[in-house]
Amino acid sequence: MDEWDVCCDWFGMEEFKKIGEQNSSNRQKLPTNHCGSSKPFVKYLEESRDYETQQPVGMIELYRRTNFSSKGWTSLVAEENYDLMQQLKDESEAKGVVPKTEDEILNTVLGVRSGYSKGLGHGALS
Repeated sequence: MDEWDVCCDWFGMEEFKKIGEQNSSNRQKLPTNHCGSSKPFVKYLEESRDYETQQPVGMIELYRRTNFSSKGWTSLVAEENYDLMQQLKDESEAKGVVPKTEDEILNTVLGVRSGYSKGLGHGALS
């Protein structure tokens, strides 16, 4: 019963309530939400391997799979990001120079923070 009392005390503390309010506020500021539940993006990447070649899908396709469902796009921003990624990929391939990698395109559109690619979390940075 001691562990239960410790949990109840923690959840009742002002410090815990303040952290919860801050986290809730931060989630409201996110420009997009993915539809990938709590599964890590790296796990999605591993599960999306082509059956015959065992090659994973590209990062742009991973973005689509984690931001588009049977209900549609998770947000207008997610759809616009994907369209821009596709456009940059097409332009890069059409120029006749060394095309940008999908990682470079993804980082151009979503940005990069120390330790991970925005929109794809920890472990997705190449």
